[in-house]
Amino acid sequence: MIVDQQRKTKIKKQLSKLISNDFKEDKVCVLLSGGSDSTLISLICKSLGKKVVSVSFELEGMKNWDCDKSEEISKRYGFEFHKVIVPNNNPKDWFLKLIKMGCSTKIQMEVLY
Repeated sequence: MIVDQQRKTKIKKQLSKLISNDFKEDKVCVLLSGGSDSTLISLICKSLGKKVVSVSFELEGMKNWDCDKSEEISKRYGFEFHKVIVPNNNPKDWFLKLIKMGCSTKIQMEVLY
């Protein structure tokens, strides 16, 4: 158990150092999926005194676990939350454009959108 705590402390210190060195701004934007990776990064940013702005995406008219979880986490930890509604009026054309742009993952789609 002590080894696990030591590992956690070491990882937090390493991530804190990376974030501090690479993101000098007081306000950071995080694509928050509601999963452990993006939540951990958001919490470390907050512990460094940064204002966290979280963003998540939802297809118009369709509830999304990731987006709901992101909103819940944002409320719990005081992050400024923004939900982006992806239009579904012409999804085929929209997805073809994303494929043309080289998107192959959800995160790439979210960033390009």
